[in-house]
Amino acid sequence: MTFLDSCLLMQYVPLSSKTDFFCVACTLAKSHRSHFYSNRVVKRATRPLSKVHSDICGPLPVPSLTGCRYFLIFIDDFSRFMFTYAIKNRSELYDCYEDFRKKALNIFRHDISVIEYTFSVEDDETQGNFEIQRLQADNAKEYEKLGRIIYKKYGTHAQFTNAYTPQQNGVAERRMRTIMERPYYLTTSYPSNYGLSVFVT
Repeated sequence: MTFLDSCLLMQYVPLSSKTDFFCVACTLAKSHRSHFYSNRVVKRATRPLSKVHSDICGPLPVPSLTGCRYFLIFIDDFSRFMFTYAIKNRSELYDCYEDFRKKALNIFRHDISVIEYTFSVEDDETQGNFEIQRLQADNAKEYEKLGRIIYKKYGTHAQFTNAYTPQQNGVAERRMRTIMERPYYLTTSYPSNYGLSVFVT
């Protein structure tokens, strides 16, 4: 706008004089709880797949075009790379985790090798180990079951938040909020069952 004004082009831009515009979609999409203040400093991961955040959102009030009412995310703490899945039931968590694990190992295997070679990682638990080290999630029963399975199968440790404390899973919760805002904006003029489809694509 400043550039247009400096070029004397603002006179050709139609501007509305209405200042009391209220957008219902914007207000609903950006509503959230009060901030949670903490003095605790959270240490970020130093390599890919050292820590992964996950969360399930749903059930959504309106199913998607494919009948899905939940969506699931996995976020790598080091790169903030996110994997998304639309699911019909929460019981699909294990299948989605297996798919995510295969894709993530293929994507990050080279990066992990380079980081360990460059910085000469001395930790025996992480050196040469291309598995996911930790999974951070809420205390839902699906995640508890998944945690037992992946610990026995891959040695991945599951970390759970306290009950009714989503702030402890802040990375996943904040990304969920961003995700929920986007479809709401883009589908306000479309049927409500388009929301999840917009998110997945």
